[in-house]
Amino acid sequence: MEQERKQELEQKMESIADLIEQGTDTNQTSVDTVTFYKNFEFKGSGFAEYNIFVAKVQNSKENSTTYEIYSDNSNSLIATVDEHGKIHFMPEYIEKLRESYGEHFESLMLEDLSFSLPEELQKEDIVLTKEERAKSKAEKELAHPKDGKSIDKSQEEQGEKDQQESEEEQEESEEKQKKGDEESEKEEIATKKGIPSHSILFIKENSNFYKDHPQLEPNLYFYRDNSGVVKAEYLDENRKPQPSKYFEDSRNSFKTRNC
Repeated sequence: MEQERKQELEQKMESIADLIEQGTDTNQTSVDTVTFYKNFEFKGSGFAEYNIFVAKVQNSKENSTTYEIYSDNSNSLIATVDEHGKIHFMPEYIEKLRESYGEHFESLMLEDLSFSLPEELQKEDIVLTKEERAKSKAEKELAHPKDGKSIDKSQEEQGEKDQQESEEEQEESEEKQKKGDEESEKEEIATKKGIPSHSILFIKENSNFYKDHPQLEPNLYFYRDNSGVVKAEYLDENRKPQPSKYFEDSRNSFKTRNC
């Protein structure tokens, strides 16, 4: 079995154990082992299943042992085993078997079935004990301290990358907001002047026009009124339109005063 596949299975086994223990009183119930079986035969049933996880669950208060069986193929619980060793298949899994076996489904023995584990593990089977899970959890906590200070350099790099992406997203969001505000102001100006909004041209603050003429008022815009005259105005600190002192009204082109 490839190491990458083994690690993937072990992570799933840890997740299954955590899921079981989180759903019960951990002072009384614990997962002793989780075992992956490449090929598991439900003895006496007439069928076998591939790629399953069997979790052995201990209850200290009741001094009992039960099992939960999960499918790696469907990532779901397919059966439970009670303290008397009887298997109880999930209704969804029974329907899956009905679809898979078709007319042969009736030959399967699914009722009053006793549970038994294989006598020997096969080459691709894996067992994860409670002690191994505790060791793995401790190692992860060392690599990911609760104070957020990671000892993994790659995590620092990832954090820097995430921060940069967050800043870029914020800048993009602000730019969209600014553009939206500008469009709203343009619509408001157009409505008041009774002209179409596309007749209004705002000068961007980072444009070459401002770089060449830094003395111009901020939030400068030009528009053509209904008589065809081109005018220049700007929005003051209260976002109110004011005539620009640097441009004269004109029918043909912009006429500057002191630019």
